[in-house]
Amino acid sequence: MRHLLPLLLISLTLSCGGPTDEDRIRNLIADGEAAAEAGNLRALTSLLDENYSDAEGRDKRAVVGMLALYLQQTPAPHVATGIRRIEIDSANEARAVVVVAVTDTLWTDPRNLRELRADLQTLNLRLIRRSGRPWRIVAVEAKPAEVSDLIDLLR
Repeated sequence: MRHLLPLLLISLTLSCGGPTDEDRIRNLIADGEAAAEAGNLRALTSLLDENYSDAEGRDKRAVVGMLALYLQQTPAPHVATGIRRIEIDSANEARAVVVVAVTDTLWTDPRNLRELRADLQTLNLRLIRRSGRPWRIVAVEAKPAEVSDLIDLLR
């Protein structure tokens, strides 16, 4: 019986080891949602890896410029995200699929759904972690979301 207590304490310590990589990526996505709603370009920029490069040929500087313009044109966006999938490919590489809805009108009443106008995108994120630093987004592929994506977002 005396030997059981130390084993139990070790087991509890190992099972409560802190956030997983998936938790950290979920937090990064939540931070992005909060930063976008707050119009915080600096916080959004901090989520991008310094070597950001996407299939459209945009680097980090170009994306930051696009975000700045968008936030200037939409000063108080309402953002909702739904994570469809997170895949950890290795200790330093991951992918996530996120459905993002952005509107300039806060939707609170289902009866007003017909008036709601939102930009609905599915984002395929590639993430990287460099030498013990936090996860950062290294590339994004955006495509228009489908009806099934919207249903997932509403769940």
